[in-house]
Amino acid sequence: DEPAAAFGELMAELVVYTEDLWAPTLRRMGSALGRFVYLMDASVDYDKDRRHGKYNPFLAMGTGKDPEKWREYLVMTMGRCTEAYERLPLVQDKAILDNILYSGVWIHQKTGKKEGTAHD
Repeated sequence: DEPAAAFGELMAELVVYTEDLWAPTLRRMGSALGRFVYLMDASVDYDKDRRHGKYNPFLAMGTGKDPEKWREYLVMTMGRCTEAYERLPLVQDKAILDNILYSGVWIHQKTGKKEGTAHD
């Protein structure tokens, strides 16, 4: 959980462009989004990381390959992200952002591949 939390903190600071009324909400959203990205990458890279002896948080759990359990973590984390996102007073580009957060983020898990990369 520590590496996912660290990436979440990094993402939280990236999405806050100014300290204003919305900064806490943006930080919550960014933190959850960062955790999601980290865990999604780990789920997609699981087999490759296992073959190459690289660190992977799901390998570190020692429970074996369990995509359904991973999906639960991912859904819960994205739920935290979208809960904060829905509190933001967005108008411009909201449809695009909705599409990304509610649909687009799941593409890698469905295909098992990252766009633009060869997956070994």
